[in-house]
Amino acid sequence: MALGALGITTRLTFAVEPTYDITQHLYAGLPWGRFLEEVDDVMGAAYSVSVLGRWDEPALSTLWLKSRDDDAEPAAERFGAALQGPSVGAIPDGGSPEDNLTPIGTRGPWATRLAHFRFDRAPSAAGDEIQSEYFVPRRHAADALRAVRGLAHRIDPLLIISEFRTIAGDDLWLSGGEGGPRLGIHFTWQKRPDEVAALLPRIEDALAPFAVRAHWGKLYSDRLGQRAAYRRVPDFVGLMSRVDPSGKFRAPHLDRTLGI
Repeated sequence: MALGALGITTRLTFAVEPTYDITQHLYAGLPWGRFLEEVDDVMGAAYSVSVLGRWDEPALSTLWLKSRDDDAEPAAERFGAALQGPSVGAIPDGGSPEDNLTPIGTRGPWATRLAHFRFDRAPSAAGDEIQSEYFVPRRHAADALRAVRGLAHRIDPLLIISEFRTIAGDDLWLSGGEGGPRLGIHFTWQKRPDEVAALLPRIEDALAPFAVRAHWGKLYSDRLGQRAAYRRVPDFVGLMSRVDPSGKFRAPHLDRTLGI
């Protein structure tokens, strides 16, 4: 990841994996307390796991378990959440289109199951939304979620839905997963930009003790400096100086965010 600061990419090499099947099942009503107590078990319960919900409620709305090449009969209950039929909605109060989810309860190609939403339908709030996402080390997942939940009364009036998911660690210098596995704490906001912008610093302050990183492609506050969250920023700055000595591809936002 170069954030546009290293010039124009003219060639990419991909590592391609043979196609595979996914079966996804949805469970509703995962208690917040159970999730916090067993967050590692919940997030490790399938090949891909997502938890959706709001912060100021006793239970989360949906637990998505996506299993690879699995035809086993699903359990009727997981972590206190109940198995749902194929007509369940991503947002239980009807805040999303009725026909926008990928197939549930049946096995099929990964491209039609790993994404929650169908490619030919509008996403969660028909696209009329603002998004933010923060990454914290997976070992801090429960404590980070508890810290943000302390702001639940401020978050939920502006929120459509939150999603929690984990990503594997990697060695890409400015990746969200650089240095080890991370929990993603995602917010799909109502389109109320001024109010959301005013709240983001509070969320970032709550996450500051956990080496928080922001998703580069989503909204975060201008005051969030991320230099300390990445080990390889000095190497990145050195590489920028070599390949772009005149700063043609630099930008004030990048300089401010990385403390350059």
